[in-house]
Amino acid sequence: MSGVLGTYGYKNYFNNPVSYRQGGITASMPAGSLLGSLASSYIADRLSRKVAIQVASIIWIIGSMLVLSSRVSHRYL
Repeated sequence: MSGVLGTYGYKNYFNNPVSYRQGGITASMPAGSLLGSLASSYIADRLSRKVAIQVASIIWIIGSMLVLSSRVSHRYL
């Protein structure tokens, strides 16, 4: 994240975020990791490790599709 914070594209995309907004943007990744690790242990215990990996793969694919669609739509706007 530190390599991206000073770039023009980042500042332009987020409209030069103030310090508290910048902290929220930076903290969103570890927060998502925490929630994901808590959910994965529950899924693995209740269903199985194989199902937990399948659910994680589906979430990863959906997330990748969202990122791709936002990049493509942003390019044509």
